[in-house]
Amino acid sequence: MSLLTDTFGCLFISMLLTFILYGMVLVLGAQYFRQYPSDSLAVRFTVVVFLIVGTIHIASGFAWIYDSLIDKFGQLLKLDLIPVTALMQMGSIFFLSFFSQCFFGMRIWILSKKNFFMTVPVFLLAVAQFTLAMWALARVAIYGRLSAIFRVKDIIIAQDTLTVTDDLLITAELCYLLHRNRSGIRATDSLITRLLVAALNRGIITSFLAALSLALYLYNPVSMIL
Repeated sequence: MSLLTDTFGCLFISMLLTFILYGMVLVLGAQYFRQYPSDSLAVRFTVVVFLIVGTIHIASGFAWIYDSLIDKFGQLLKLDLIPVTALMQMGSIFFLSFFSQCFFGMRIWILSKKNFFMTVPVFLLAVAQFTLAMWALARVAIYGRLSAIFRVKDIIIAQDTLTVTDDLLITAELCYLLHRNRSGIRATDSLITRLLVAALNRGIITSFLAALSLALYLYNPVSMIL
């Protein structure tokens, strides 16, 4: 019973929290399209991608939970077999992290006026962490068992570390660039201050969650915490 608590118990709790966050994302997405209909096609496309992949993440996660806790109820040996929905759920969250970092990398590229030294490290870290994530996911898929997650412990630790590093780098660079662009005009500086607060909040939240994921995984590598 303790093993189920450490694995599917963690998964069940995380999915409940994910449902809440998904509802918030849908509301924010609807507000965005109503309030900013004149945004560029690239930005609107980015929001659509986030919503679609987020929906895939929540749907596959629900299917995984249903399969494990309902269809396989009482069949403990079968619970270790990894379903396709589990791979989809984990793959989608890895892609969302990568896509988000690339999006902010492009914002840095624009704000820095195409500064390679500020932009390239962001993209390199994003590609590196996504590559490691896909490598770990592929190995687990080949093993075919959820218990194999423990075998890719080092890869997951490296991937989480790179994710935290990239999020912190993005936050620092956005804050620096926004602060540098202050013009002395009150209205403009007020807008920049709001953007700085948003950038800091984004960086603090994502970095904290990535660091928390790493800490929890180090604490209990055999759990469903990735």
